[in-house]
Amino acid sequence: MLRSIVSDAWGVSVNDGVFSPRPVRVAVAAHGETAAAALAALIMRSSAVELVGYASTYGELHPLVTSCLPEVVLIDSGLACAHPEIGLGEYAGAVLMILSAGHWPPAQLTLKTTGLASIWDSPAELTEAIRHVRSGIEWVSPNVLTRSERQRVGVSSRESEVLVLIADGNSLTEIAKRLWITERTVKYHVASLKRKLSARDRAHLVALSFQAGLLHVNCPERQCLAPIRSVRSPRASASSGADVILEGT
Repeated sequence: MLRSIVSDAWGVSVNDGVFSPRPVRVAVAAHGETAAAALAALIMRSSAVELVGYASTYGELHPLVTSCLPEVVLIDSGLACAHPEIGLGEYAGAVLMILSAGHWPPAQLTLKTTGLASIWDSPAELTEAIRHVRSGIEWVSPNVLTRSERQRVGVSSRESEVLVLIADGNSLTEIAKRLWITERTVKYHVASLKRKLSARDRAHLVALSFQAGLLHVNCPERQCLAPIRSVRSPRASASSGADVILEGT
């Protein structure tokens, strides 16, 4: 009896007097079979999580929760955007929403969530979020905060990319090549960023961006930008000295 109480209250299992974390029972729901299977495969990489099943449509979600009784339901924001009326009936467990690209939770969403994770989160970060919300602790991923702060300040996705490249020490010319835009356009984005954050120069802009939460060490936008390098083109004549920009090499 005592063993059962300890296990339920603390989220641990007791075997021969040894306490160990009990895997969190999780159900996954996403918009479409491919997305649901991918999200399920992601959380199965952690031994701290036990996948009880996944749903690829709104119609499959409620029966899954009712029959499997998960401790945490992980819902992709794409499903929430497609069905803002989504609900889980009498389910009393935690709901963790994972924000996928281009799917911010709609304002009319009726589902109560305990936490917000991000598609940019690593498996370890996602596991940490799951364990927190299972314990009743509200959770917001740092990657979500970055986007939230960006929206609050009014920084566009392109401006965010420029900001990351400035923080990485790229010149205006290098940024233009990296994003396949003109240097004049880069200057326009930099001027817009400086105006929005009241920055004196680019160094001040980067400092203010970190303070405002627009940038952090593992900024998601950095992962979207392929590395770039200049190499001598084998087709260019020896006298021309032309360089070719190779993306992702």
